[in-house]
Amino acid sequence: MAGAMAQRIAEAQVAIQQKAFYTARDYLQEVLQEDPDHPQALALYGYVLALGFREYERGLDCIRQAIEREIYHPEWYVWMAEVYLRLGDRKSAIEAVEAALRWDAQHKGALALRRKMGVRRRPVLPFLSRSHPLNVWLGKLRHRLLERHRR
Repeated sequence: MAGAMAQRIAEAQVAIQQKAFYTARDYLQEVLQEDPDHPQALALYGYVLALGFREYERGLDCIRQAIEREIYHPEWYVWMAEVYLRLGDRKSAIEAVEAALRWDAQHKGALALRRKMGVRRRPVLPFLSRSHPLNVWLGKLRHRLLERHRR
């Protein structure tokens, strides 16, 4: 039984790499019918729902459930970050990537996603909000000056 579930999970992972999301979903649903609390299947299922079917909230919920059961899988945090980015929630995406890096500081997927997202500089005047007009103006000025200095 466990061997068959592991085989279906492995087949689902191959299907995900090939972007065959319907196939991956079917394999994962079979696993979850046998064991609705299977953490790896839940995480993969959430990833498939979000990326393959644009069911972002449901996908996030599945990934969160998996992380509640087994918190030490950095890859799952990276998947959560990817979903947050698709939802436009950069702050939550950064938090998820940082959580992945707390478990594995050299995790290639987390490091690549962090590089892709970029890291914002601190506001020029940290006691004002980032969106305060003075911070926006000073931030643009700082950016221009740094660009000139690099040339």
